[in-house]
Amino acid sequence: DYSVMLVSMLRHQRVPARVRSGVARYFYPVEGDLEDHFICEFWNEAENRWQRTDAQIDSVQKRVLQLAIDMTDLPQDQFLDAGESYDELASGRVKPAKIGIFDTRGWRYVHYKLVSDLACVNSVEVLPWEAWSICERIAADTLSEEDGALLQEIARLLAGLRASPDRFWEAREFFTTHPDLKMPANYEPYYFELPIFK
Repeated sequence: DYSVMLVSMLRHQRVPARVRSGVARYFYPVEGDLEDHFICEFWNEAENRWQRTDAQIDSVQKRVLQLAIDMTDLPQDQFLDAGESYDELASGRVKPAKIGIFDTRGWRYVHYKLVSDLACVNSVEVLPWEAWSICERIAADTLSEEDGALLQEIARLLAGLRASPDRFWEAREFFTTHPDLKMPANYEPYYFELPIFK
């Protein structure tokens, strides 16, 4: 909600902005957990870069969590988008139990976040755990080999956005045309069965 609100305010001021779906390192730095989170990313025209900011963390939370980082300009390693989360898990730099939220962790979690983040960078600000098409197979742990290849391609596209902002159009084309990614015309929200929703 905080991220969507800030993105809306920035867009109203004609500043390019988007929600990013991923994990934050700063909630549990000692334990090394990467916790589910959403942030705002906006285009910093003066510095020619996407700048990440966490609109949810206020001065009280910052003090309680003992955060020394600038929440308006997050260091690169403090918030990982879904593509970066995928890389962390695939490389073995993070153990499956250390990434996610509640009982949804590891690959199942990261696979869902890939779809969520790709939607967000395409200005489809889905609610947390909202799911459609391939997301339903992720939730049910019934992914096919083709699904695995699709998720790898999403990770590649998200990595491409980090390498060059101009590659956004490739990600947009993929998201809006792939039958397992675009939302159906008669779409009704479906949610992962997380403890918070039970």
